[in-house]
Amino acid sequence: MANVVEVPRKDGSIGYKIRFRLGGGRAGEGCAETFDDVKLAAKFKSDVEFHGHQYPPNYVPKSRNGRVGLLSAASASRRAAICSAVTYLTFGT
Repeated sequence: MANVVEVPRKDGSIGYKIRFRLGGGRAGEGCAETFDDVKLAAKFKSDVEFHGHQYPPNYVPKSRNGRVGLLSAASASRRAAICSAVTYLTFGT
């Protein structure tokens, strides 16, 4: 089960962190994504749960430094093309 945690920021705003384990079990890798909008966070949470506690299709997870994780050059360019055509904000709406 994914959960939502409100994260206060230095500037006084609130971030919404979605935490889940890949595959949903105890042995799954812990993952988290942070959003500025509570509605977008709730949508991401429901998409993660719908897809069996995996990242939704066409969603590129952020790494700790805010950049795309380790991908091959071909895979990175292919994902960049997909994400430029279909952003997560318009996905599933």
